[in-house]
Amino acid sequence: MDEMEEVKEYEVMQNLYRLAGLMQRNRNLRKENTMLRLKAARYKALFQGENKLADKLDKQIKENEDAIVGEFDGFAYSSKRARARFKTLEEMFENGVITKKEYDFAKEVDL
Repeated sequence: MDEMEEVKEYEVMQNLYRLAGLMQRNRNLRKENTMLRLKAARYKALFQGENKLADKLDKQIKENEDAIVGEFDGFAYSSKRARARFKTLEEMFENGVITKKEYDFAKEVDL
């Protein structure tokens, strides 16, 4: 392998690392956006007197936080966090956690 090929290979590897970093930041931003949407929908439900929906959203927010933290938080393992699954508002509707009426109510939150 000559010097020119080594330089090109090094540049390709650098670009792959940059791309991987960008993809991770994008995933984190999508999760943050989902959390903000769920919290906004929860507050809307509380203000409109939809307490049952607010409770469902609150439980999902807590489960999402557990899913983000993961099984090991740096101090202890938690089987509850290991089973936690990150869900969006749309996934909550698709999985039957919330009804169509609740979904329509919650999705119309302006951020």
